[in-house]
Amino acid sequence: MKLSREAERVLQLSMRQNRISDEEREQIAELIERMPDDRVLLYKNVVSNPIGDLPRYSAHIRIQHLLTFTTFLLLAFTGLPVHFPDAFWAAPFNSLLGGIEVTRVIHRSLAAIMLFSMVYHVLTIIAGTALRIAAGRFDFRRTVIPLFKDLKDMTDDALYFAGRRDQRPMMDKFMYKQKIHYFAAAFGKAETKWVPRQRVRTVPEAFRESTGELRAATLVVSPDISGSAGPSGERAAEAGRSASSELLSR
Repeated sequence: MKLSREAERVLQLSMRQNRISDEEREQIAELIERMPDDRVLLYKNVVSNPIGDLPRYSAHIRIQHLLTFTTFLLLAFTGLPVHFPDAFWAAPFNSLLGGIEVTRVIHRSLAAIMLFSMVYHVLTIIAGTALRIAAGRFDFRRTVIPLFKDLKDMTDDALYFAGRRDQRPMMDKFMYKQKIHYFAAAFGKAETKWVPRQRVRTVPEAFRESTGELRAATLVVSPDISGSAGPSGERAAEAGRSASSELLSR
C-alpha cells in the first residue's frame, strides 16, 4: 500500500511521538507494504469497533458516550409525560413508573447523571490534553477542532459518493462528520439554555409559533435539575407553560 504524503507525514509524527524503535519502524513499513491499495477491501477486513483491532477511543470517552446517549433518550421518555401531564398517553406512562411524582424524580436524577457526564467529558479533555502536551505527544490534528483539511475531505467524500473518485479521502482520527455532530450537539445545548428568548424576539412573526414549539421540545430533554418533586415541581411546570404561552403570543 502506498501512503499519501499527508498519511506518511502523520505516520512519521506518530512514530516520533511514541518513540518507536528502528526495529519497530521496519515492522511497520513491512506491514504497510503488504496492505492492499484498495482501502475499501482493507476496511471490510479490519474490526474497528471500540474493542476491535483499531481501538479509537479511551475507556473514559466510551463511558461518557454511553452515559450521554442513554440519559438523553431516557430524559425524553420521562420528560414528555411530565411536561404534558394532561395528554392521553401521559397518565398510563406515569402510572407505569409509579406516578408523576416518581417520574419527576427519575427525570431529574437522569439529568444529574447527564450533567455529571458533561463535566466528566470536559475534565477528560483538559487532563488528557495536558498529559499529552507534557509527554510531547499532543497532535492538533487528532482533536475535534475543525481544520481546513475537513473541508477538502468533505468535498472529496462527496465526489466519491457521486462516483467521481475511486477511493474515499484519508481522514484524520475524527472525520468531518464527527466534528459537525460534536459541535452541533454542544451548540444545541448552549442555545437551548441561553438563546431562546432573545432569538424569539428577533425572528419574523411567521416563524414565532414554530420557534415556541421548538423551545418547548428542546426543554423536555435539557438537563434542568432545578426545583424538586411535589408542589414546587407543579409550580415549575406551570411557569414553563406560561413562558411558552408568552413566547407564542409575542
